[in-house]
Amino acid sequence: MARKKRVAPVTELPASPQFRLPSILSTLQDSSCAFFSFWFHAIYLKMLQVFFAIHFIFWNKVCTIRFNGIMEKIQDNIKIGSWTRVVVLTGAGISAESGLRTFRDSDGLWEGHRVEQVATPEGFDLSPDLVWDFYKQRYQNALAAEPNAGHHALAEMERKLGTNFQLITQNVDGLHRRAGNKNVYEMHGTLDNCYCVKCSQKYDLRQIDLSQDLPLCRKCSGLLRPDVVWFGEVPYHLEEIFKMLQRCNLFIVVGTSGMVYPAAGFVMSAKYSGAKTVGINLEKPNNLAHFDYFYEGKSGQWLPALVKHWLEFSEVEATS
Repeated sequence: MARKKRVAPVTELPASPQFRLPSILSTLQDSSCAFFSFWFHAIYLKMLQVFFAIHFIFWNKVCTIRFNGIMEKIQDNIKIGSWTRVVVLTGAGISAESGLRTFRDSDGLWEGHRVEQVATPEGFDLSPDLVWDFYKQRYQNALAAEPNAGHHALAEMERKLGTNFQLITQNVDGLHRRAGNKNVYEMHGTLDNCYCVKCSQKYDLRQIDLSQDLPLCRKCSGLLRPDVVWFGEVPYHLEEIFKMLQRCNLFIVVGTSGMVYPAAGFVMSAKYSGAKTVGINLEKPNNLAHFDYFYEGKSGQWLPALVKHWLEFSEVEATS
């Protein structure tokens, strides 16, 4: 049996994806049953993972480019025009370059705590004062950090593309918003907010007296909790995210290990829908097989040059 010939990559991104996710996804996205939709997407993404893993073994080869201190020639042929819809997913790696520690250490501890103690609803029910102490410290650390060159490059990309640029982040530190991004989907929530477990009233943390061991709601005196998605909870904005993945022409993943779902499966959905896929990370992620191009190194080193390279076509188009 003849081996399938690999098709060379196109020089320009198509105006619209060639494929669409099955219509059942749209049906679920319109449903009010968020829990069922979440698990359906998780199972669906796992099936896509198996499919693309098989595809990679037989036909695909990821173009990996490393950063060795001097910017090497960018080897992709991606061009962004006025029609291009770009979606970016960022993870802990981009925040680590601003001095914020990544998700958890190799020993399984998170800032010296077990994840079950500080990042689950059960942990909060058992010891809300411990959880609040933990998140107060994370909040202060985030305020002390500054956006880095990678954050600013993505903000510049949004300024050029406007509503054709969407940014999904797993980070809760708010650094993308501080860098200037406006079209931000914080799927794991944000350290900047909290809400009442009794009446769901939301508060900006700047409105809260953080000297209290357990902050209380001004409306009903219920207990407040950080507005952060914990283990066992459904991430925010999943319906909007899956719609964006269906429509985008270019999907960029920055600073993620490719291990935590559902976010690790987003690249599969985007690729299945016809998008070009680009990864940037210090080391190769678990889902490397699903990227057309992978740039190995710090996002603060790669992103400024990549964004300039990708947007050159858009600038020429604007002046012609």
